Amino acid sequence: MLAQKQSELDKIMHNSLQNVTEQYRELELTVNLNKSNLMTLTNNIRDKTTQTVEMEKSLLQSTEHVKFLGMEIDKYLNFHKHIDKVCNKLCSGIYIYILRTLNKLLNEQDRTSIYYGVIYPHLTYGILIWGGTYTAHVDRVFTLQKQAIRTIFKMKRNESCRTLFWSHNLLTVYGLYVYTTILYVRYNTNTLQYNDVHNYNTRNQNNKYITSTNFKKTDRSPHNAGIKLYNKLPNAIKMLENAKFKTELKTYLVNKELYTLQEL
Repeated sequence: MLAQKQSELDKIMHNSLQNVTEQYRELELTVNLNKSNLMTLTNNIRDKTTQTVEMEKSLLQSTEHVKFLGMEIDKYLNFHKHIDKVCNKLCSGIYIYILRTLNKLLNEQDRTSIYYGVIYPHLTYGILIWGGTYTAHVDRVFTLQKQAIRTIFKMKRNESCRTLFWSHNLLTVYGLYVYTTILYVRYNTNTLQYNDVHNYNTRNQNNKYITSTNFKKTDRSPHNAGIKLYNKLPNAIKMLENAKFKTELKTYLVNKELYTLQEL
């Protein structure tokens, strides 16, 4: 049965790639096989099967992770490869640009600007996608973010920097994920509210409607995770107009000083 399904999948992939190749030819474009990858998504970490598929008379070999628009995407959608990359970038920013070169020469305002120029972009890029993965992975990023904050504000290594996020209007990596994901849901026209589904005046009428799912990967998707996070907001914030919503949302999350998602 499994072999039959695999054979059917191979045929579907082959036909799809043939269609793509033909469409490229019609547009007088060429498929770059050096930038083409084959990756099969799976939940089974023990699944080491490899596949090949023919494209332009060449065989594409299966891989366990690919780079797409600056994101490292692995076959298990755990994003551990991308988080490895983020951590390497943060280490470089902390030790080279801040600790070794600029920290002793600049005032606090300028050091904060360095944070937004060197650290912040790596924290936020793609966080809508990778920020909902396992806590153990995100905590690695958070540890380096806290290290950068301690460095910028000249705190000792073992001092808590929790209050610094609030006092300097900074979001933790968990706050950044919640902020980005909630905004995605807020401005996504495909999401419904409960009052779009029924006309009853209930306490959830300002909440976003979410369909039930049995898959953890789906629960961690930006759509489902974002709805769950959005529904945890106070009604006073959810009812704000778009112009004020972003500002009040950030203020709310800064005040929360989120060290975990469970603290929302």
